[in-house]
Amino acid sequence: MGRRPLREEPLDKLRQFFEHLKLASSDRAVLVEKPAIKRMLEARDVKNIFVLKEPLFELAEKIASKFEECIILLDVDSRGEKLYRKVKSELERAGLHIDQRFRNFLYHIEAKTVDSLISYAEKYLSTALPKRRINL
Repeated sequence: MGRRPLREEPLDKLRQFFEHLKLASSDRAVLVEKPAIKRMLEARDVKNIFVLKEPLFELAEKIASKFEECIILLDVDSRGEKLYRKVKSELERAGLHIDQRFRNFLYHIEAKTVDSLISYAEKYLSTALPKRRINL
């Protein structure tokens, strides 16, 4: 049997998460691990998304040349924690402030990976909404 849907309060928090992320991304970089996550976030009108696909120091310099703040959306499992510490350190070394509000949200919900968070949102928040343009 599948997962039970979240109660209304957690669904509201999930909606708020994506709405705040969309707004915050207008003047902050958003860093994700995979191109697939970038595509899913772009479908929700999140802007300024960078993918960890080039050397970290180069990516940090590229982001720092355009933004003062960065949101790091990486998994909160043990592997993701190690990667997060490394990425955060390099971005701060480049002079960026790290907005941790979105990462902290991941600690308080059932989804421990960004993939599962987005999948959960698609499953429970997109009912009766267009596929490509979901306003959360």
